[in-house]
Amino acid sequence: MCFHRSTPIDRAINIAPSDVETCRLRHADRGCLGDIMAKETKKLEISAYTLPTCPYCMKLKQYFAEKGIKFRNIDVSNDNAAIQEMIKKSGQSGVPVIEINGKLIIGFDKEALEDALRG
Repeated sequence: MCFHRSTPIDRAINIAPSDVETCRLRHADRGCLGDIMAKETKKLEISAYTLPTCPYCMKLKQYFAEKGIKFRNIDVSNDNAAIQEMIKKSGQSGVPVIEINGKLIIGFDKEALEDALRG
């Protein structure tokens, strides 16, 4: 197991550049935490359309918190304009709808989220 896959995200900020490069070489096909952290510094644009009572929205927020990923939460419970924007972008009225650098993910799909975070 490489350094990055065994390092919690909250400690990954202290990863040495040489460790990041080693990890990239080992995981070139899948990406790794080092790549995600490198992209984090390039400013991922992440928005999530959510409802406060939605269990999948809560899982999404917890996932982002555990990974230390900042995102813009758009609460559609009382914002008709946000609901219309979400439906226009996704064609969906259900939540969560996540947008990562222009890529839409419908629902809480960990694999799709990790793929989008890797770029």
